[in-house]
Parts: sequence; structure tokens; C-alpha cells
Amino acid sequence: MKRRAFAALLFSALAACADAVPPPEIEIAPALRQIEARVVEWRFDPGTLDSPALAAEWERVLRQALDKSKLFGGGGRRLVLNARLIRLERPGFGLDMTARAVAAYRLYEDGRLLREFQIEGFGLAGIREENDGPERARLALRRALRDNALRFATELAERGLP
Repeated sequence: MKRRAFAALLFSALAACADAVPPPEIEIAPALRQIEARVVEWRFDPGTLDSPALAAEWERVLRQALDKSKLFGGGGRRLVLNARLIRLERPGFGLDMTARAVAAYRLYEDGRLLREFQIEGFGLAGIREENDGPERARLALRRALRDNALRFATELAERGLP
């Protein structure tokens, strides 16, 4: 009986720590060509996103994607990045859950719009990854935001700035 109680206590303690584990780092190849500019101001608008944790996750992965891609070479141009989450489609009930994130990105220099992007990202979470339905949905949402940020970094690297 004591062993079962100890095992239950240990399991509940470990389960409580599960949310404290940080998400994995973004993996993105460095950009082939750098933009001779630097982002001096970041503006994030989570739109209708009702979860501060997901909004913070989106901001974190976007900064990380741009930093790890080494896209900005730190030249004399000073840019403002305005990122707005337009739509986040939460997955419905199912074994495999797919989420969709649509965001608009605008890059400004001295108040003048340089580039505008509308990026769509997808995230999939399967039953083998997470048994709990709400946790599986949360995982799919996080992956959709992450995919959106990576696609933005890739698109900006391909198109560059005028």
C-alpha cells in the first residue's frame, strides 16, 4: 500500500512539472543572403488570441526564427516589424488534430511600408504524441504558430527588401 501511495505521489509530482518543460528550440538553416538592416522595434498584435501563453509562444518563436536564420546583418537600415495574428483555427475533436495560423507581417522603414506578407502555417498533433485531447489541441496550435514563424523567415529571406 505504501508503494502505491508513493508511486501515485511521484507520478502526480512529475505530471505537474510537465508544463514547466520549455518547448524545443527552432531549427532553421542560416539564410543564404543577409539583409543589411536590423529590426529596432517589434510590434506584436495577438488579434483575437485569448491565450497569453500562446501569444508569448508566437512572439518567442518568431524572434527565434529570425535570430537563428541570421537574416538581418545589422546594417544601417532600421526596421520596424509589425506582426498581427489574423486567424488561429483551433482543431476539432479527432485522433489527429490540425490547427491553422494566419498572420500578417509588415516591415517599415521610417514610417514607409517596405514589405507586407500574409503567411499561413499549419500544425499537426497525433494521438501517439499526446493522449489527452486538450493537450493535443494545444500542441497542434503551438506547432501552427511555429510553422507560421518559420515560413515568414523563409519568405523574407527569399524576397528580401526593396
